[in-house]
Amino acid sequence: MNISNILLHLSLIEKIGPATIDKLVQGFYSFGEKLNNKLDLFSNVYSLSINDLVHYSGININLATRIYNGLKDSKLLENELNLLEKNQIRFVTVLDGNYPSLLKEIYLPPTLLYIKSKDQNFNFINNSIAVVGARKCDNYGIRVVNNIVPDLVKMGYDIVSGGAYGIDAVAHKSCLIDEYNVGKTIAVLGSGLLNLYPRENIKLFEQILLSGGALISPFSLNTPPTAGNFPARNRIIAGLSLICLVIQATEKSGALITANYALNQGREVCAVPGQIDNELSKGCHSLISQGANLITSAQDIFNLLGQDFNLNNNIKNISKSLSFDIDSEIKIKQNLSENYVKILSFCTEPVSFDELIISTNLSFDELQDALFDLQVKGYIAQNFMGLWHKL
Repeated sequence: MNISNILLHLSLIEKIGPATIDKLVQGFYSFGEKLNNKLDLFSNVYSLSINDLVHYSGININLATRIYNGLKDSKLLENELNLLEKNQIRFVTVLDGNYPSLLKEIYLPPTLLYIKSKDQNFNFINNSIAVVGARKCDNYGIRVVNNIVPDLVKMGYDIVSGGAYGIDAVAHKSCLIDEYNVGKTIAVLGSGLLNLYPRENIKLFEQILLSGGALISPFSLNTPPTAGNFPARNRIIAGLSLICLVIQATEKSGALITANYALNQGREVCAVPGQIDNELSKGCHSLISQGANLITSAQDIFNLLGQDFNLNNNIKNISKSLSFDIDSEIKIKQNLSENYVKILSFCTEPVSFDELIISTNLSFDELQDALFDLQVKGYIAQNFMGLWHKL
């Protein structure tokens, strides 16, 4: 059986989480390296005894017994795989190459993510910004979101939030307004993808999918929303993002939990100030007093990321104004293919992968291969935001 399905099966076993699975995998791989067959050893986990599990991985006998019994339940995996296929949902594991690299950097990342998207080849480009805040936001909070988020999306940033009421929902909706938006919106849910929560936002979730965005969850497909799920959800929101932006939060808001995760993960934390006598401002003001970046516009975020963006030249204009004029000097000196030269012509300023997809009309795989080749040859590089630029 392939490694991904083994990890899926392990994740479905009750009370077996990322920490145990990580210890199991690391133990097997470490032991397997001595035998020069680390992949084969783990892929044969179904044939091992309880004592073998203890011996190879170092987990205790109680965990080994739970895992042994869970792996014997073939229906557990079979039912989940059938549901995945029936509902056109896929999953990526922490060992897969297309697992979000920003999320992989955090301590004990989720073993796997379930992904629902219109594009079955949906991939995470490392340019996401988390936008979180109060569930009971007011008109000021809504105005702030609608002033800041659309500019971020037009410049190619993906917006990650939690799909909840209030600021979450407004942030997702504000990504759907302009058909020329380059960035997408991603909702990280605290329930399984076949048990969407909150139910009142199902229409919003459908719109997210239609717009090219995604719904993701670390929980098995039919997992109900429980209070214990949401800290894990918040941790993923922070882990997927370069920056965590808080817009309205009370002193005990869950958004502050997300901000704290972001801080612990080494990500930038930002907050928008509000009226001093408004309870919804207290959480943000507390963050700012502790050193969070004060944000009043999208340009503040661009400045924080070290980019000098002119918002009047957003992607709507970029896709129309940039021509496919081939630089003859580059073509002669470097003997590059027309597609390579085309890519270079769009990399005179830092540009996202999604912008290049639109501008070059290349497929995902074609562009990915070309960028890798051009990077190896020393023609282009990625900055810390994941944007491509010519050297």
